[in-house]
Amino acid sequence: MNLWPRPIQTPHPPVWVPGSGSISTFDFAVERNVCYCFLSYAGGKAARTMMQGYWDVVAKHGLDANPYRAGFLQLVAVSETDAKAEAEYARHVEYFYHKCLHVPPHWLSPAGNQDYRSLLAANRNPVRRQENTKELRYRDFLEKGYVIAGSPATVRDRLMDDVVKALHVGNLMLLVQIGSMPHELTLKNIDLLAREVLPALRDVWEDEGWENHWWPERLRKPRRDPVGVA
Repeated sequence: MNLWPRPIQTPHPPVWVPGSGSISTFDFAVERNVCYCFLSYAGGKAARTMMQGYWDVVAKHGLDANPYRAGFLQLVAVSETDAKAEAEYARHVEYFYHKCLHVPPHWLSPAGNQDYRSLLAANRNPVRRQENTKELRYRDFLEKGYVIAGSPATVRDRLMDDVVKALHVGNLMLLVQIGSMPHELTLKNIDLLAREVLPALRDVWEDEGWENHWWPERLRKPRRDPVGVA
């Protein structure tokens, strides 16, 4: 097969392997030296045990704990203030968790979907222990970490503390259109996130000396010398 145009990435584009609870996916990603991305609607607080399991596998294989080996999905909503975020986003967050996740329990883990050790791990350390999200309200979702919402400062701090640092991840997948959120409000969310939140997070791992070896070389930023070193 003749590929045209050729990709700019050498030797290939970055590969992100999605996972949502199967620990055998840890081995798959680590053995192939690609990024493992945990996909969950339950938020960073609930993902700590699962992500620590992934980093344990990385260490077992004798690899460094480069945060760019991992990614995480998080729902985010940004407004001018915390109070305004609640006024604008609460009903859409509640709509999503109350109306959009109708999955019969027996389809959550169908036969053959996970190997035996992953089933054991899921039962011992479920991401959320039988929590009925239909009984929760906006402030519950914030407190439990399902959603990170509020002013730019609030969202910056919580993303840094509850996701980036707590899970040791270098790749964020941020969901900014939630439930019944209309077009204009989604655009506002994207704009505030891009202008007032992400710039503070973008270089956090580079500042600590980590490099994203999996990103296309031509698209990486020039490596900076440590402060005080010529």
